[in-house]
Amino acid sequence: MKALLSYNFYWHRLNKELFPLVVREFLDNGADRFVFTRDLVQQVLDDPEKEIFLRNICRKMGVNFVSMHGLCGKALDLNVPNPAERKELLKKHIRAMELAQRFGSQTYTVHVGAYYHCVEHVPLEILRDFARNSLDILVPEAEKNRHCHCGRKQFRTFQFSQGGH
Repeated sequence: MKALLSYNFYWHRLNKELFPLVVREFLDNGADRFVFTRDLVQQVLDDPEKEIFLRNICRKMGVNFVSMHGLCGKALDLNVPNPAERKELLKKHIRAMELAQRFGSQTYTVHVGAYYHCVEHVPLEILRDFARNSLDILVPEAEKNRHCHCGRKQFRTFQFSQGGH
């Protein structure tokens, strides 16, 4: 059985002229399955013309974005405790999953989040409830869009010695 690999790249850093050249480099080396990175997702959500550009690249060059690395960060992780921010982050994730569906992505990777525990020291027990609540909303959306929802652990708890090392 042949392994199907998908390739991650800093797509969001490429301008319209450079984008097809980099895709060609991947194709010349046998790669035609790519990961839709979180930064590229954000670009497309912010600029609908970018989606048209990417769909044309896929069609003309015979490549696919087979998985999507979901939105993440302080205001977009699943365990954000602020109710106003939670409503907006869930809307953005749903929009991103709809984008993934339009591109035929098979997975959408989500991040539980580390910021509020590591920086603001919110207890994990509280944050887990927020993450569960987010998943209760997002998983049915993922099923509707026929995605496999993948969770990603985002941090480790470090213990430092008295000397600060």
